[in-house]
Amino acid sequence: MDFARLYGLTRKQYRELEPYITIGDDYEPASTLASVQAYIAKKEADKQAAHAAYEAYKMQNTYKPYKGNDRDTLRYPLKLKIGEHINLATADTTQLKKVPGIGPGWARAIVNYSKRLGGYVTVGQLQEIEGFPEEALPYFSITNPQTEKINLNTATLCSTSQASLYELLSSKSYLRLSTIERKTYQSLTTSPIKGLYTRSYRTFTSLC
Repeated sequence: MDFARLYGLTRKQYRELEPYITIGDDYEPASTLASVQAYIAKKEADKQAAHAAYEAYKMQNTYKPYKGNDRDTLRYPLKLKIGEHINLATADTTQLKKVPGIGPGWARAIVNYSKRLGGYVTVGQLQEIEGFPEEALPYFSITNPQTEKINLNTATLCSTSQASLYELLSSKSYLRLSTIERKTYQSLTTSPIKGLYTRSYRTFTSLC
């Protein structure tokens, strides 16, 4: 029949030529080879055997899976309902993603800002995160705040094996450079170092 598709071949010409048309084995489709047919038959037999094994398993399986939730709650956690709250002081990213409007990105931003502050003490601090969705605020609460404290009497001015005093203080959002310099200066005035009257951080670092 493929021969009949030749461009310009008429029906009359085809009927006249049809008795003389033969196609040798070399031009048969490869799928007609015995080896290929055997491979196809084996694949089909394996498929049927797998299906039969599954049907046998279903006949003897008595476990009924719990399907209280119709979605993957690990990838798509169930959101809080109105009136429910997350403790902002201790929540991790997994808990934070339960808040409506809070996805993985905002959850990481909340945790990172908590580290920068040394811990949250009020829900309103979330508004200091640029672009934070304020509609999510009613779902947060603060219970037993766990804030990080810095002992100014023992913190070192210079960078050693521990973070320097300047690095510790500058990581806190509410402390600006002038405040850090003043606190550092007040600490230095009680030290054995004499003749230090400047409050420049550049001068402080030169002492290290």
